[in-house]
Amino acid sequence: MSMKSASDAELLRVEEQRAAAVNALAEHEYALAGRGQLAGQLATEEKRVRLLTVELAREREDVVRMTSGVMGFLYALVGDEQLSIEQREALEAEARLAEAMGSLQHLSSRLASIDARLATQSYQSLVDAAAAARSAKEELLIRTHHPAGLALEDLGVRIEALNIELIPLDEAVAAGDAALAKIKAVVETLDRAQNERVEQRDARGSAGEAEAAIAIFHRAIDGLSTAEDETLGFSMLV
Repeated sequence: MSMKSASDAELLRVEEQRAAAVNALAEHEYALAGRGQLAGQLATEEKRVRLLTVELAREREDVVRMTSGVMGFLYALVGDEQLSIEQREALEAEARLAEAMGSLQHLSSRLASIDARLATQSYQSLVDAAAAARSAKEELLIRTHHPAGLALEDLGVRIEALNIELIPLDEAVAAGDAALAKIKAVVETLDRAQNERVEQRDARGSAGEAEAAIAIFHRAIDGLSTAEDETLGFSMLV
């Protein structure tokens, strides 16, 4: 087998591993989303069962009231149609409750099945496996000088250059925030001064601190400009 054929075979293998890891993660995420929806349906069905249980109890109480004691004796004598209505409503309520309980049991079984499937692997382990598979493919592409690997390597260099460029930018932002805070302190002190000597001394002290902070900010800006020049020169080299 030639070196190119071996490389192609290895690339196919790592791609299959990557695809399998990504698919496993996608299936897990799909199951998680489905579980959330199913849990909501289950909560709704549990509420319906509770309401229907109360309704059935009420209908049965009506039937008992009309078939026992003095009321039961009177209804038996006159053969009131109301008793038949109450008995029919009780049967209908019982049927509705039975249907809701069956639905609740079905939803509970589905939820238990999803939970069992999700328990086989943690979400984080699947995320890590997918990331590792992607890294393995990227490493192989770079190692075998595949065109895609060369592009990845170039992208990595550019990202590193951007990260280096962000360091002085972060420092400049921090210095600017510090200078702004000092300037605000000067303004607040002057607002309170009202020609009092003590407050004026405080204002002069705050002004000195603000001046120093502004100087630091200017140096940070100068450093940022220098970093941009260096980055530009580096990008021209690559």
